[in-house]
Amino acid sequence: MRRLLNVVRVVFVVVVAGVVAVHQFYIDHRSSGSGASVNFVPLDGATSSAQAPSSTQPASAASAPKLTAIPHQPPTRQVKTFTVMLDPGHAGTDLALPDKVTVGGHTYMVLDHDYPNTPEITEVWNVSKLVANVLAAHGIRVVWSKSSANADLTPPSQRATGPGELWRKAQAAITNHVDLAVSIHDDHTAGSSFAPVFTQGSLSPSQLWRADESGHQITLAQIAGSGAATLASQSQQCGQLIAQARTAAEGRASIVATNDFSGRGSGIAPGNMPWVMMFGAAGQVPWVYTEYGAKSGINLSAYATGIANGILACRAQVNGL
Repeated sequence: MRRLLNVVRVVFVVVVAGVVAVHQFYIDHRSSGSGASVNFVPLDGATSSAQAPSSTQPASAASAPKLTAIPHQPPTRQVKTFTVMLDPGHAGTDLALPDKVTVGGHTYMVLDHDYPNTPEITEVWNVSKLVANVLAAHGIRVVWSKSSANADLTPPSQRATGPGELWRKAQAAITNHVDLAVSIHDDHTAGSSFAPVFTQGSLSPSQLWRADESGHQITLAQIAGSGAATLASQSQQCGQLIAQARTAAEGRASIVATNDFSGRGSGIAPGNMPWVMMFGAAGQVPWVYTEYGAKSGINLSAYATGIANGILACRAQVNGL
């Protein structure tokens, strides 16, 4: 029995000595600086390497990783201003002038004919001013195809040689880098069911055309080239949105349609695309052309509201602004 107690005492002493030795080794090992390196990632994005804190003393403020608050940064993306050209229909003087259209190395002579049409010329100018007020209030930059209802763009010195009014309106859109051009018209020979919106995408670009003075058909696909499909899609989407907004504002159906210039008389070439839209396509300008059947009168406010709301929808959906 006494021998057994002696054995237990010896074993106990050995175990205690071992524990003390292991503990001391652990302390020595930790304090010797051989611990694993830990990478801390401060909030400022820089990566710094720091030793794990010693188990024998708390980490000091100096040895702790520095945390830097991320300062507020304004958005770096430049938000593009959406620009619209408003084109109130017609000119103050009857001008039928030659324009040159070059396609595939061949130059075609076309007749650019614009003229005063009353009372339309004043009515659509007033509609356009109402539209402009709404667009400007929503941060849209508005440019104009002319300076007043009866203004002409062609100087007297060029009224025999051209280019004409429609070409000059298109050039105004191109040089101002507009995101959308909208021609605004009304028709006092058409009834209240007439509320079309014409686009550069109502048919395929190869099916939208206008004739030159010899009767040769010039297509939108030829004018717009490789950008024709994109141009047609943008015009069509904006035209549909304007038609929807007009339907809501005017209380009558407005739809995207294809124009028809056949049988319109001398000075108006056959085809299904207004020249101003064809000329604009040369500069990749999406264009929409609206009409309003005004035989029984015209509601200027409703017409303007529909056009303005459609343009706002176009900016949001098609251009993401």
